[in-house]
Amino acid sequence: MVHAMEALLHAQSVADRTTSKVQPDSIFRHHPDRSDDERVVVHPFPDRVAIKARLSNFLPHEYAHSRPESVGFGAPVVDLDLFEPDPATGAGELLVRGPNVVKGYWNKPEQTVDALRHGWYHSGDLGCMNAQGYVFLVDRAKDMIISGGENVYSTEVEEILYQHPAVMEAAVFGVPDTMWGEAVHAVVVPRPGHTVDTVSLMAFCREHIAGYKVPKHIDLRSDPLPKSGPGKVLKRELRAPFWASHTAQIN
Repeated sequence: MVHAMEALLHAQSVADRTTSKVQPDSIFRHHPDRSDDERVVVHPFPDRVAIKARLSNFLPHEYAHSRPESVGFGAPVVDLDLFEPDPATGAGELLVRGPNVVKGYWNKPEQTVDALRHGWYHSGDLGCMNAQGYVFLVDRAKDMIISGGENVYSTEVEEILYQHPAVMEAAVFGVPDTMWGEAVHAVVVPRPGHTVDTVSLMAFCREHIAGYKVPKHIDLRSDPLPKSGPGKVLKRELRAPFWASHTAQIN
């Protein structure tokens, strides 16, 4: 058990230091040389790993190669559930309950009341679970875009953009739209030495995802996207100018 925890924390520390997109299989290279029953795999995307309490989910090594896109199962001492799942996609906010879940936020009573309701911790992560108990994260609740009544998961659009060979960085978020409520907006940083235009990027997206998910606007920038200390893209900074005249960042 100690070795499993060491592997978990080691893999997580690698994920937290990673600032570029990596494929799920690549995380295996970072694991200590443990026996199969001791190794634990953590999803490599630092902004999609958790459910806040990092030990609330785990992916045993023997299942990791077959389900690299999953963050695993609920830990043995943790209960997981979904809050108000979408009938169309099955995705809902992940709820966590267990002895390792926080009891509240220090000196933040309003945030505590909002996050801890009826014995469950509301993670802010949107995900779904299949019949075998695998958990799949799709987005942060605050990053989901509602355009024309349709839910658009920003991470799904970002992953398509990252498949384009000329894209080094991408961030997708919702901006105000008088017709649709919100419109899908992307900010893209091209790779050095590559040229790309917004029309070709939109066409590339249209080949892989539904039309309502394709960005209506794409900003091309030469400067790196703003990031936090651990390397997570700060979408709030990218989103803020578009919502400056609104009282809330949702239409």
